[in-house]
Amino acid sequence: MTNDAQYDGPAWEQISELPSIVVEGVDLDLVDLCQRGLTGSGFQLTENGLAQLGGKPAFVIRDIEATPLLLGRMEGAMASTETLRPVEPELTAGEPADLAVVVKGLPSHADLARVDVLMHHDMRVSWLVLAGRTRSGRELVAQIQSVADAQPKAEHTVVRVPWPGDADGDVLRRPVLPEPAAVAQAFGALHHVTVGDGDGAGPSTQDRGGTVVFFTGLSGSGKSTLAKALRDAVEARSDRPVNLLDGDDVRRMLSAGLGFDEAGRAANVRRVSWVAALLAGNGAIAITALIAPFADIRAEARTMASNLNADFLEVWVSTPIEECERRDRKGLYALARAGQIPNFTGIDSPYQAPTHADLVIDTSTTSMTDAVEVVFAELEARAVRRGTDALTRTSGSHLYQGPSYDI
Repeated sequence: MTNDAQYDGPAWEQISELPSIVVEGVDLDLVDLCQRGLTGSGFQLTENGLAQLGGKPAFVIRDIEATPLLLGRMEGAMASTETLRPVEPELTAGEPADLAVVVKGLPSHADLARVDVLMHHDMRVSWLVLAGRTRSGRELVAQIQSVADAQPKAEHTVVRVPWPGDADGDVLRRPVLPEPAAVAQAFGALHHVTVGDGDGAGPSTQDRGGTVVFFTGLSGSGKSTLAKALRDAVEARSDRPVNLLDGDDVRRMLSAGLGFDEAGRAANVRRVSWVAALLAGNGAIAITALIAPFADIRAEARTMASNLNADFLEVWVSTPIEECERRDRKGLYALARAGQIPNFTGIDSPYQAPTHADLVIDTSTTSMTDAVEVVFAELEARAVRRGTDALTRTSGSHLYQGPSYDI
């Protein structure tokens, strides 16, 4: 059905003489989609709908308050329509959105990471929630409103797009529903991303339970020690393959020749993140320990994992710089403050503290054993939520014994 079809039937004063079909619920969502031109060139009535016509070719579709919504005419087995009154006020008023987030269900962490990469602060974002007039539909809209409210970037609007379930309505048969791109365009956005359907941005593969554990923090924060202790814990308590990609080791092999300027450090993080994503995409627990001072590069690392259908756990080791300097057995901070080591993070090169890290651990107030327990418990909980094999094979304590802060 389409709202472009011209109806040559009775005038307004004759509408009361036409048979009426009252719609609600799923049928009302279908009428709403029809009025927005999103359901093709026609629609079919169910047996119940046809019975209400009494053999008449022309009819009026009304809501339960008797508001006339559509004029219809049967043309064989199909009905063409003309809009009389919109089901809901026009939702695309004002300037069009720069980005539409088409929501099929509650978005995953990876979904939100993809959206975050696409957003910037002066952008208009419309969250188009495909939801019916049901309790679960209302709950999804409320959940997405909370998600949008929590976003630090952009200007956000949440819109419920009428969306029927898999079954026919009482009156109207369910047509072929539009693709996300058509929905986004109908609501005034040329660019879109789809979330909540489990597809991800890359190849659709089975979830093998792999995870990138991405430790970030200042030099001397304890991230390398924590990463090594977590690797030992996973090896001792799980059959899941585990790989540790520590910053110093990778520098000697994967990133030999790169400098320590901003471009060189960014390239190093990208290389490590790509290898970690490949490992996690094949079911491993890939652990990285990098300073990774810039937010945009950390976001790229998250996207790489998402694109390969791997989970991503960002752990900010937030140990204060004063404690990091106190632990500095190599004297690197002192050399940096004396100007002998340029571009040293925390001294003359910035560290952009994560604003949406999955876990935040300060090793000046949390013991290493407790910190490992926190990260391992999160990995275990994520494995259970995804329905993959749980990590834990045997019980027992972690292998880490005592402090040993690597820088």
